[in-house]
Amino acid sequence: MIKYFIQVLLCSFLTSCAFAPFATTPSARTNGAGQHLIQATLVETQIPSFRYEYGLLPMLDVGAESEAGFGTYMLGFYSKFSFSGGESGLSSAAILGLGKNISGEEEYWYVGPIISYKFSFFEPALLLRYTDTRLSNVDFYQPTGDITFDGDHLRYWYLVLSATVYPADWLGIIFQVADTVSVNGGRGNFIDSMVFNVGINYEL
Repeated sequence: MIKYFIQVLLCSFLTSCAFAPFATTPSARTNGAGQHLIQATLVETQIPSFRYEYGLLPMLDVGAESEAGFGTYMLGFYSKFSFSGGESGLSSAAILGLGKNISGEEEYWYVGPIISYKFSFFEPALLLRYTDTRLSNVDFYQPTGDITFDGDHLRYWYLVLSATVYPADWLGIIFQVADTVSVNGGRGNFIDSMVFNVGINYEL
């Protein structure tokens, strides 16, 4: 855990790193046309993350996301298109997002699939996200270390296992565990420790 924070601190301050938000959507289900959802999450119990989703179409949500930590403030937009599913049972979807650090020039985009299964009061989900971040100033480089760069980009896979408990139809309590794997040069994890998130969903 300590190593995780040291690496993110170094990347954030020495390279102005634009990690995409670590908190993600916890369900492949869409909200439904005209429906609103707010998600508030704490990444590693320290970094606040917020998401707002709106059901543009029955199978399409659009939203905004923000995450602040270690001297950066990421702001982005995303969409979620559901291929199958409903209010219960198995659902599958694809997500696409992009954003930037509003206090710098760093940018990110991501894409990936998500599947979930909604029981009466419990919903597990699995998301795999490919992320490409553009860095404004890559002065810090570890050729044999955990953080590797490809020019001015940091590319990585982000695998997230979510579990949401619903004490009410309009309220969800979210638990997430995630891991990252760098794809720059085929090297391994750039963050050794897993990421743990906890949050809530509130349907308006």
